[in-house]
Amino acid sequence: MKTKSLFSPTNLALLSVAFVSLVLMSPKWTLAIMAWIHYAVLVRFYRDNNWKGFLLSIPILTIAAIISQYEVVPMDPVSLAVFMLIANTIGLLPFVVDRLTFKKLPGWAATLVFPAFSTLFSYLMDMGPQGTWSNSVYTQFHFSPLMQMAAVTGIYGICFMMFWFASSVNYWVECRREDKPMGKGVYAMPAIMGLVLLMGTGRLMQSTDSKATVGVATITMDNISVFEEMYNTAFDTTIVLPKNLAQSDPLLAEVNKGMFAFMKNPEDPKFASVYEKMDDLFQKYLDATSQAIAENAKMITWSEAAILNIK
Repeated sequence: MKTKSLFSPTNLALLSVAFVSLVLMSPKWTLAIMAWIHYAVLVRFYRDNNWKGFLLSIPILTIAAIISQYEVVPMDPVSLAVFMLIANTIGLLPFVVDRLTFKKLPGWAATLVFPAFSTLFSYLMDMGPQGTWSNSVYTQFHFSPLMQMAAVTGIYGICFMMFWFASSVNYWVECRREDKPMGKGVYAMPAIMGLVLLMGTGRLMQSTDSKATVGVATITMDNISVFEEMYNTAFDTTIVLPKNLAQSDPLLAEVNKGMFAFMKNPEDPKFASVYEKMDDLFQKYLDATSQAIAENAKMITWSEAAILNIK
């Protein structure tokens, strides 16, 4: 197969779709189907192009990622741009592996390389300090039958299915383009996907009789006072954060300086008032938990990063 001109109509169309789909995967819009489209068109683009295609895609996808994550990721615009440039460059690795191997495996077996490596890559990235923050599975939270798979495989089973869809679609495209038989293996992905959705739907349709239900509660508290105290103590000044502070507000970046100062030297006696604020917040969570238990909650969750524990 001949490599297309980098700026061919097909390549430009694929990059345009990749750009738009990445933007619409944002938590600000979260259109589930866009994640499936995004990976499918990127696999096609990278398979059709050499290293120049990879280089061209980096700034395009970085801009899309900035638009997607602006006012979502708690960073100022410059830091966000740098972070997204690095993240999108590293994120090319699964596509590089797929580009180098998809022609070397026989037939349908080649569809398993991209999902296997991409799922492993997602898992390893999620072990970093950011956790699962950017995992594309979160785009599927409205897709309830599919989300039931997480009860069996965790989120990485869903990852695998999304990536397998991308490589399977491209296998079908390549067979049609080269006029070669696809073989029965091509039905594996849709068959397993159908089974997953059938089981997920069945799980959702299980009896909701009151005897089989479990009381749940979610507890969240305003922790702004803790971060204000960190800043005020660290810099011997006063900062007051508004209740409706946006994630991209420069004030958030400023107050984080106090947290970094605190974490750098948490044993400093001057931070005693910070620990008092933290203890007060912790006690509020405990009190609210006790109340939820009294109201028959059997499963109780706290918000992410509810409690800071430095010592």
